[in-house]
Amino acid sequence: MKLHPVDYGNFTFENNLLMYKLEMPFYYVPFVKKVAIKHLDGRNIIVSIENSNISSQSYIKVPNEGFNGNALYVRVLPYVPRYFSREQLEKLKEIYDLDKGQYDFTVVE
Repeated sequence: MKLHPVDYGNFTFENNLLMYKLEMPFYYVPFVKKVAIKHLDGRNIIVSIENSNISSQSYIKVPNEGFNGNALYVRVLPYVPRYFSREQLEKLKEIYDLDKGQYDFTVVE
């Protein structure tokens, strides 16, 4: 996989929420197959995004509070909330059947 500057989105952590600001080119690649979040050193995380058109990794800075290591799940599609809590994500998993469908959302510790 190629390593490159972040150009698929902007992730930050605030008050234990994973915040995701949707950016292009996700509007052109709606069928994201896998997103993995890997804890590196408390100040950086690596995000892997894979689908039929894209296979890439991006390093993303985390604010000074750092990453608490808890499991976090993201759905990188245009029509989901940009700011959500773990409870809201569980609800999204129920609504969209994320555990059974075409999408694979994993966290790599």
